[in-house]
Amino acid sequence: MKKLLSMILAVSLVLFSFAAFAETESVVEPLGGVIVEIGEEGLLLDQGDGNYVVVHMEESTPITGVEELEVGMYVFVRYNGVMTRSLPPQVTAEEIQVNRLSGPVVELYDDGFLMTDETVGDVIVHWEDPASTVAVGGNAVVYTNGVMALSMPGQVTGLKVDFFALEGTVYAQTETGFVLAAEDGALYEILVGEDTRVDAEIVQGASVKVLYDGALTRSIPAQANALAVVALAAPAPAAEDGATVTANE
Repeated sequence: MKKLLSMILAVSLVLFSFAAFAETESVVEPLGGVIVEIGEEGLLLDQGDGNYVVVHMEESTPITGVEELEVGMYVFVRYNGVMTRSLPPQVTAEEIQVNRLSGPVVELYDDGFLMTDETVGDVIVHWEDPASTVAVGGNAVVYTNGVMALSMPGQVTGLKVDFFALEGTVYAQTETGFVLAAEDGALYEILVGEDTRVDAEIVQGASVKVLYDGALTRSIPAQANALAVVALAAPAPAAEDGATVTANE
């Protein structure tokens, strides 16, 4: 009886899996999102707004744009339009494409920044609030949809921008800058120079984001040369027992 029950459950699971697939039209838009996990048989894709997709891959699945996939990359997954109705839904990739630019930031604008890509040269990247994301002199990695305007220089819209950054609170001020207490409890000595863009009040307890060149010394605490220091929104005050916190009227 146990063997029979196991067989019935196994067959039911297979039938359910086939029934869970939903076919779409012949023209299928690729899925876009950020890789949050990579496993032996595929990856987990974050599409934003709490939506995730499991992407199954094979060793022969073509990957274009990079040699190897990594967590944090923004990718486009081409598939045949078949997606399970499971939670999260699942697809099988026919191709995975990564469109990214990499190079130093040259200039900031109100709605983006100018960077020099290693391959295509100067590119204008449209990006909301660039001052809190990148800093002149540091390297940025920009993920796009693969479309570039045929202007001089070329223009793209950033889907994800990576830049070396540390976030935390000002632990103490020093003669050359300040000590940053990061969210994970680590301490960093931040060196602030004449060329550092400071868009925050550097006082003890202030929440700041430090954009730097990616280099950290092996000293204790590690040192970083700040390209920019940006203010972060302070956390909401905690309510006392039985009390509520309301916005200013």
